[in-house]
Amino acid sequence: MKNNEPWVNASEAGQVSFCPNTVYLRAIGVKHSAASQKNMAVGTLHHEAQTNGKPNALLLIAIVATVLGVTIFAFILLGGFK
Repeated sequence: MKNNEPWVNASEAGQVSFCPNTVYLRAIGVKHSAASQKNMAVGTLHHEAQTNGKPNALLLIAIVATVLGVTIFAFILLGGFK
């Protein structure tokens, strides 16, 4: 990548797979609304209740696979090693 282009880390790549605009909006300084923050907190509690606070192995595998896939795709798209 060129020096003037932004880097996207693995966490952001995973977020992009859920919402393509999330990294861009964060980069330009858009903040979550109070309602959005409340909904995220409720969703987090719901997910924790579903797993009893324990990591879900299949979900972890899916997240890792998604991040790996996005990383490989970006690597190929950007021309690989130069």
